[in-house]
Amino acid sequence: MSVSLGAELPADLLERLQGESAGAWADVALLATTTDRLRRPHAAMLSYDEVAALDSKTLRLATYEGSTTSDNLRLRGALTLILVVPGAVHYVKTYAREVEGGLAGCPGLALFEAEVEDVLVDRVDPAYEGEVEIVTGITVRRERPAAGTRAALVQR
Repeated sequence: MSVSLGAELPADLLERLQGESAGAWADVALLATTTDRLRRPHAAMLSYDEVAALDSKTLRLATYEGSTTSDNLRLRGALTLILVVPGAVHYVKTYAREVEGGLAGCPGLALFEAEVEDVLVDRVDPAYEGEVEIVTGITVRRERPAAGTRAALVQR
């Protein structure tokens, strides 16, 4: 069962999402869910290079300019980020709005700024779920590093 941590990123998530580089998290993906025109969840994968925390209440994210995710954010703004890490799953519920002009130096990417409204954490409860452990989230293998998207996100 998920438990609310409040309307700010906890220290471990903030540390993971701050800075000009995704660092050790560069090969981990997170899920972004928006709401489509029929009010159904729409899921998309983002990398840690495409999401950055400016502070504990403000996130920036880069999405493809013409994507369904971008369209859903423009129209409705509702965004939940799902971050799976060893031992826990965090659901970061936000409201996002587009920043005019896109992401500087990254043609084809839209820039959104999101206000954190609630952060939920879900951990295994051995009393109900037995000896289960959350081991990893979605990982990717890169042939080359990302092209500076995270650095562009943290520029003010």
